[in-house]
Amino acid sequence: MEDNNKERRELLLLKQNPEGYEDNVFRAAKEKYMRPLSRVENFFYYFKWILLIGGLAAVLVVFLVIQIVSRDSEDMRVVLVSYDHSFTEYTDSLKVALEGKCPDVNGDGKVYVEVRAINLTTRSMGTQYEIAESEKFTFESRRETSQIFISDEEFYDYGNKGAADGENVFVDLSGEFPQEMLYKNYGVRVSKLLPNSGFSDELIIYVRSALSDYNNSQTAAECRERALEVIRSLKNGS
Repeated sequence: MEDNNKERRELLLLKQNPEGYEDNVFRAAKEKYMRPLSRVENFFYYFKWILLIGGLAAVLVVFLVIQIVSRDSEDMRVVLVSYDHSFTEYTDSLKVALEGKCPDVNGDGKVYVEVRAINLTTRSMGTQYEIAESEKFTFESRRETSQIFISDEEFYDYGNKGAADGENVFVDLSGEFPQEMLYKNYGVRVSKLLPNSGFSDELIIYVRSALSDYNNSQTAAECRERALEVIRSLKNGS
């Protein structure tokens, strides 16, 4: 029954518009027997944007993987905290100075010091930004390999905010460094360690003590001793 109806429709179309009918038949035959090359051309024509976006995404993934794989393994980790001053400009110069004294811990033939800059300024920078920077600081504070913190005088009180009376989250350096180099016995001024290097007098190096549970592991102790050795080398110029 359906075949008969289909034939009637085709005959009616042929009577009403013979040329249009022939065009439709020819077009249908052409699409049915389209050459392989034409099929490929059609595919790229209809899906070019999807392919383009997918290709760019693949390139980005490959680039990120290469960056991660080829990234140097750190020999020492330093946290540069801006509290009431902007110290970001010193990131590269601190990295160079510390790499000159840090040993090749992982034995890969080169020294790499990771300097993580965090902004805890009291000036309003936007709620989301402030939360993100605060979370970064919390993460670094709980990281075993983060033993050196470089900041200003205000950071001393900030770091010891939760410490009990008589306790200090930083190592007492008074037995190794002269008083003129120190801040409250627990911080060393970078400008005194590296005179004539252009560092701000506000910059102070602090080394974390083994006060907290997450900072008294063997890994933390090794990183802390390495940090102290680097600071001693800066003082002695060796």
